[in-house]
Amino acid sequence: MGVNNFKPKPIVATDEEKYYLEKLEKFLTHFSNSDHRQLPRIVSPEGEELELPKSVFLLLSQLISQLVQGKGVVISTFNLPLTVEEVAMLLDFPRQHLIKLLNDGEIPSTGKGIRRRIQFADLMAYKQKWEELRHEAVVDIAQMSHEAGVYFTAHQQTHKPMNIPARHSKE
Repeated sequence: MGVNNFKPKPIVATDEEKYYLEKLEKFLTHFSNSDHRQLPRIVSPEGEELELPKSVFLLLSQLISQLVQGKGVVISTFNLPLTVEEVAMLLDFPRQHLIKLLNDGEIPSTGKGIRRRIQFADLMAYKQKWEELRHEAVVDIAQMSHEAGVYFTAHQQTHKPMNIPARHSKE
């Protein structure tokens, strides 16, 4: 394996590109939402066709989505297996919180100290579990609020001013 000379550079779409990016976004969204068995293909100037690998298709979809929203993008890379710092960044967790999760066995890891590594599949399994638990908690809170009579749908809400008595000052 060669030396990694990747130097991330910020990518920002020009105003002239936005029209084509919006068309591309619609195309990719339609493609990912349909039952296509094959991924999109690119064609070389010589006419050779290559199917995009799924990872490239997903990257392209995410990249275009951000550019259409007017955001700049910087591609970030990480090693496999992942370091503690990389996992903390990907989960947006403080490093110490992640170390506690690793020590408690919530996320499997190998090695100790600076040599500790986490498999990408284990990280994704933890993330999926966490998202499912968070979704269940939101559903439970909504159900409890509904049962307590404090949960309203948008069409049930009224915007009546609250009747708050004025404070009387002592003079």
